[in-house]
Amino acid sequence: MKDIVFQKKALLKNQIIKEWLEAELKKLDVKFVQSQTNFLFIYLGASKNKVFKALNDKNILFSTWPKEKGGWIRVTIGKGSEMKFFIEILKQSIN
Repeated sequence: MKDIVFQKKALLKNQIIKEWLEAELKKLDVKFVQSQTNFLFIYLGASKNKVFKALNDKNILFSTWPKEKGGWIRVTIGKGSEMKFFIEILKQSIN
């Protein structure tokens, strides 16, 4: 029973953080693919190289998708503080 309660709390917390992230991305006019999972695909377009460098400089792991087309990044939903940090880096890096 305790595991089920924990799972529900974790899913709710994840959903709240993901909705916050989506709202922040909309404010920045950054395209993304909505998802029912614990990650989003975010399109960085012309800003991709600058964002990739900024993330690498801060030792933030990420993956690009699809590799042959570039410009998209897969962002796993983390803790609220981690996602706020990600948004700050994004704000500083996008054109």
